[in-house]
Amino acid sequence: MKKEELERLVKEGMTDVQIANLFDCGRTKVQTCLKKFGIKRERAHPNLKEDYFKLIDTKDKAYWLGFLYADGYVTNGNKGSYSIVLDLGQKDLRLIERFCDHIGANKDKIKKRIHKKGYVSSKVTITSVKMVKNLEVYGCTNKKSFTIELPELGSEELDMSFMMGYYDGDGSQNSCSLCCGNYSFLKQIKDKYRLSFEVKRQTRVYELNLGAEFKRKMMKIYPDSLPRKKTLYKRDGGYKTNEIKLERKRKFEVSKLELENLLKQYSYSYIGKKFNVSDVAIKKRAKLLGITIKSKIVYKKKFEVSKVKLENLLKEHSYCHIGRLFGVSDNSIKKRAIKLGIKLIPRRIKKEM
Repeated sequence: MKKEELERLVKEGMTDVQIANLFDCGRTKVQTCLKKFGIKRERAHPNLKEDYFKLIDTKDKAYWLGFLYADGYVTNGNKGSYSIVLDLGQKDLRLIERFCDHIGANKDKIKKRIHKKGYVSSKVTITSVKMVKNLEVYGCTNKKSFTIELPELGSEELDMSFMMGYYDGDGSQNSCSLCCGNYSFLKQIKDKYRLSFEVKRQTRVYELNLGAEFKRKMMKIYPDSLPRKKTLYKRDGGYKTNEIKLERKRKFEVSKLELENLLKQYSYSYIGKKFNVSDVAIKKRAKLLGITIKSKIVYKKKFEVSKVKLENLLKEHSYCHIGRLFGVSDNSIKKRAIKLGIKLIPRRIKKEM
């Protein structure tokens, strides 16, 4: 390898591994040559806050610690590398950018990665011995999936922010369930927060339902979490948000006095149509407001007539004339005649005067 050629490749942004593959040698030889020729690389993250995780004393730091517990990984000196890596789907690119803003990393180093199966992700690698060592103090280590333990951060705000970060990494999108390959870790969460649900074994992982109230509490303490996971459950094609515990909006508003007055005059069905709801909804609201539910109304017939009387009338008058006598239509007279078992007369020959 010549010095000029190595300098050119480094300026083009090639990594030690890429250069080693180009020359068909090991990465160690490339690093030895770089050191021999005095070639230094520019720092990928010149403004990196290497002491960011030295002390977890803010909600943001606790949140990112929790997220790294779930979805990040670190390399601790294996093959001479101390790195923190986040590799997320393209839909969570904004989250990686936020992480870079918080720790002072260079967002230009976020790379698009295309996997063998066509899946596209965004990846950022931050190399820092100091930052990796600080994370290890809080239990975020290499190959941590089956060894992590719930950290004690000293306050409810920090603990809940950590939980929010972990949930955004390994929590379900349309529920309140948390997944992990480590049974002990989920059991620690259940015991610490006295959750009523049990840790359940799924196909490859364990699952713990945190419950809606606990998730709302996390959201309230740390509101800047991942937007697509701010849901309790999916229902009727829409999402119920966790951001704020909203009062359930009623389909219609009516006071007790107003409903009492309406019930004195109208049926449940009629009032329901007025408010664009069912009669059952009116009954439920009446019960909720402490109004005595009316028994079923027996409607009084518009006219009373016996079978004998109607038969006599039909012998002398037409349906229309009898209807006028009772203040009803001719059809009402026909219906009453059928109900009383009187044979209908097709036509009256005698003309009414």
